Amino acid sequence: MRVQRGVTLIELVTVLVVLSILAVVGTGFIVSTTNAYQQTQERARLTNTGRLALERMNRELRNAQPYSLETDTLGCVRFLPILAGGVYTGTVPDQSNGRPAEGTIDIIPIDYSGDAAYVAIGALSSAEVYLTGESLTGFQALSGSALSVDPIQWARNSVSRRFYLLDRLHAFCMIDDELRFYRDLPGLTENISLSDSYVLLAKDAREPDDRPTFLLQAATESENAIISIEFLLSDGSHQISFDHEVHTRNVP
Repeated sequence: MRVQRGVTLIELVTVLVVLSILAVVGTGFIVSTTNAYQQTQERARLTNTGRLALERMNRELRNAQPYSLETDTLGCVRFLPILAGGVYTGTVPDQSNGRPAEGTIDIIPIDYSGDAAYVAIGALSSAEVYLTGESLTGFQALSGSALSVDPIQWARNSVSRRFYLLDRLHAFCMIDDELRFYRDLPGLTENISLSDSYVLLAKDAREPDDRPTFLLQAATESENAIISIEFLLSDGSHQISFDHEVHTRNVP
């Protein structure tokens, strides 16, 4: 007679306990691995966002007219991008030669067919660009060797007889925990309006402690302007800091 053997209650409980332990360990490993992956992905997202924002700011600011760079109390750096440049012939009326304001400048022809807003010559400070208007005037037309502008007596001639065709006002701002890019702003002296349209470069962004996002070392006749950029990006559990310096070209 064959005796059929089964499992005892103790054996069954032992198996269940072992399986439970394995399940807990396995679940914990899967959860920790998933969390680590998600954290890595989130840090990578923040890093990529910050790098793309810095790349955009670097590209735009390097093309700024050096003496149009200016920071304000809203947390912005504003500037006038250079669309084209060239050399004028002869001299333009300025405060030294005392010639009255003129609206035509003789130039060496350049290849340009854009829609500039301003023309700059001989600027040596942002005040001459934004406040007194002695080194900036409105662009009208460019035809062959004649550049038509709003009549002006310039502060000075450029030492290398350079003129710049400039776009409308642009600005990068840290406002309401957002890093924003404003472009084609109306006017020159008005503050940025929160209702102005903008491109969002990064959200959940803020200034570093006790320092503004944008610090400007103004250009001189012998030195480029330098814009120091520093900001933080966070998603609640992660925070990454970014800092960068942009050197602008400076041809008087």
